[in-house]
Amino acid sequence: MSNKLVRKKKNKPKYGWMQDEIDALARKDARGRQLAGYGVTMANHALEIGFWVLHDKFGFGKKRLNRMMDCINAYLVAEYNEELSIRQLPLALQKMKVQIDVCAEAKKVPQRCRLKMAEMSRMNNPNEFRTRMYVITEALSVTYAMICTELVTREKMSGAKICEFMNECTAFINDYLDGGWVCQEDIRYQLEKETGVKVALK
Repeated sequence: MSNKLVRKKKNKPKYGWMQDEIDALARKDARGRQLAGYGVTMANHALEIGFWVLHDKFGFGKKRLNRMMDCINAYLVAEYNEELSIRQLPLALQKMKVQIDVCAEAKKVPQRCRLKMAEMSRMNNPNEFRTRMYVITEALSVTYAMICTELVTREKMSGAKICEFMNECTAFINDYLDGGWVCQEDIRYQLEKETGVKVALK
């Protein structure tokens, strides 16, 4: 048979590298969602604690707490629409007359308690652990910043009162939550029972 009549084999393009790239992007996306999930859990729990302290120590009722919840959700919507970066709030808060360092306040909470608040288990990989700790600590500090910004701008709280609020939050977390006297479910239940307020982030 003539070689001219033999069907030539086509060299199929190799798409292996594309599949590897797609897999890498999928893993990165899944990891990003997982980290974001820890951050949202931390923010929810920090808000429940902050709202409970505002109610228990500063006399905030349903109307004021719901108004604050609406304002915090407005921050998150603006962040989603790229109209605002909530990560800049801790720095902006330091420049106000109250001069509160919410990042330093967040780090006063022991690592084990931050892990508990974010419902995250400890891991053996030190680099991954540092990354996750950074994410949940930032979530805690940003949540503090959103609350404190509203306390300053809308509630007209003084610097001394803001410091007192932050001290009460830290003491409550370290003494009661980390000490095992209460759990997050207790805080959520009591907050809803006494104020009718349920934390719901958008």
